[in-house]
Amino acid sequence: MTREVVVEGNSLEEARRAAAVALGCAPECLLLEVLEESEDRPAGHGWLRVRATLSEESVDGLAGVSGGALVVRDPGPGGRPAVVTPGAHVLLWVNEQPVKESQVVLSTDRVRVEGETREPESAIDVTVAPDGLSCTLSVRRRPKEVYAIEDAPPANRLVIRARLVEQELPPLDAEQVLARLAAAGVTYGIDHEALRQAIERGDGTPVVVARGTPPEPPVHGTVEFLFVDKQRAYEEGTPGERRVFSVEPGEVLAVKTPGQPGRPGKDVHGRELAPPPPREAQLRAGQGTAFREDGLVLVATAVGRPERRGSLVTVVPVYLIPGNADARGGPIKFRGHITVEGDVLDGVVIEAGGNVQVKGLVANSTITAGGGVSIGGNVVGSRIKGGGVALTWEKWDTFWQEAAEMLEELVAAAWQLRRHWESLKGEDQRITDGVLLQACLQGRYRRLPGLVEQSAALLEELGQVIGLDAEHPLVVHLAYLRRCLSGQGCLAIAGLEELEARVRAAKEEAQALKESAQEAVQGAQITASYVQNSVLETTGQVVIGGKGCYNCAIYAGAGVVVDGSPGAFRGGQIISKGHVRVRQLGSEAEARTYVQVPRNFYIKAGEAFPGVLLKAGSKLEKVTARMSVNLLGE
Repeated sequence: MTREVVVEGNSLEEARRAAAVALGCAPECLLLEVLEESEDRPAGHGWLRVRATLSEESVDGLAGVSGGALVVRDPGPGGRPAVVTPGAHVLLWVNEQPVKESQVVLSTDRVRVEGETREPESAIDVTVAPDGLSCTLSVRRRPKEVYAIEDAPPANRLVIRARLVEQELPPLDAEQVLARLAAAGVTYGIDHEALRQAIERGDGTPVVVARGTPPEPPVHGTVEFLFVDKQRAYEEGTPGERRVFSVEPGEVLAVKTPGQPGRPGKDVHGRELAPPPPREAQLRAGQGTAFREDGLVLVATAVGRPERRGSLVTVVPVYLIPGNADARGGPIKFRGHITVEGDVLDGVVIEAGGNVQVKGLVANSTITAGGGVSIGGNVVGSRIKGGGVALTWEKWDTFWQEAAEMLEELVAAAWQLRRHWESLKGEDQRITDGVLLQACLQGRYRRLPGLVEQSAALLEELGQVIGLDAEHPLVVHLAYLRRCLSGQGCLAIAGLEELEARVRAAKEEAQALKESAQEAVQGAQITASYVQNSVLETTGQVVIGGKGCYNCAIYAGAGVVVDGSPGAFRGGQIISKGHVRVRQLGSEAEARTYVQVPRNFYIKAGEAFPGVLLKAGSKLEKVTARMSVNLLGE
């Protein structure tokens, strides 16, 4: 094949060089023909127009494959030599040297080319789990492969290719695999069907082919605290009256049942696996208790109120102050609970290992409790410290038990009145159930609407602590009862059947709530109605359900809720490790107010005034205009 180009120059040599560049060859490979030249040029100089033609002898070299052998033709002068590249599964040697990449070849080179032959392979991997209870098998089988060189027409750049002409899978049977398992020590719990599947797959996928028998776990020891149910039933038995359960010396408080050992199992090696030892339940004898000789029965050794804290059982009396507590007798210190039926007056110091309940107010005094502190009235000029469980449950339960009993009596009385009316007037002069119910409420059940209202209000306060929302069944039932028993609401009821069902459902939900929530409430809680010029410190929540807090300092380990009316915290500081929720924060007079919570907890206020400083995690914000607050710590 010839190639040509037309170039211009001032001499033949200049034109030759230009044509060689254009055609990419050596200058001596070109034939020149002068097409046009200036008439008055000196010898060897002046303008020329030349056709340059590549000599036929400058063709490129070629390489091809015929009958599995490589055939090479050398290039002509200025031509490019042939280049060969071994493809997949092709073995190429040039001058006895193996070639992996592209290689220039000439007819004088000793060239050898062959198709690859890949020998078959079988790989068996056996893996035993660390606990010895299972064994996985991975089988990989690669067949023998023979490749032949494909013929190819001559080309200057040739990729030598091979084709698969023979393929044979290596033999592998279950006996070979079983021998491999035996070599790994796997002799127990072999699944022969799984073994067959692993061999058939042959792609290396792990298959569980043996399973051991795990040991049967032991039965752990237990402790039954016999006094807990008795105590709950006794102290909840009389609504409106605080009753303290007590035991006598020799009375059984708790019984311990020893654990029973489990049964051994076996791993895939056939070795025995021992079960863990049974975990023995802990039961410790505290003040006022002792074990019998067998060490399994705990009895009381003194008269008093039994208490349980984890595995420790103690018997202690409860200190009750029937009226007001004053400072005339000095500080009041007691390891158990303290209840004040009246007020705590100026200068009183109370220290309790358990809970403190004050049904009246607290003025200019100090209360320190190992449990929670519940104050029915106001707190003024005092310091309150809590470290136990709040007494809000007992306050709510007192109102609810009385209301529940009176509700059942009301329903029964309304049914009786309905039957009496029907017996006197007959079916022709029926009276609605709402009118009958209204008649009952105007008589001996006048107090019932107030009791239900108080129960609902206390449940709302309690819900702020344990997370009850408006959709909780007990909240819904109490809302219905409030509507039915207030004003003219009873006239709109569908019938006594519905009222009776609601009362029954409310009692069931209340019982379920007490059983679940009494276990869930943690930490020491301080509750009060109104606090002024005081310091409150507790490991749990501080809940203010009335007017709010004025010029106070609060430290709470589990959050602060000021949610009464107006629910204000004005002046002072709150340092809380939990959420803080307040209706009003600060004052229009810009009283200095500081609130701090850690990361991942929030500060919420329906209304905040200028002068309030908020710190939530690493965030620090100052309120400069009247606004709502919802700040989450980061």
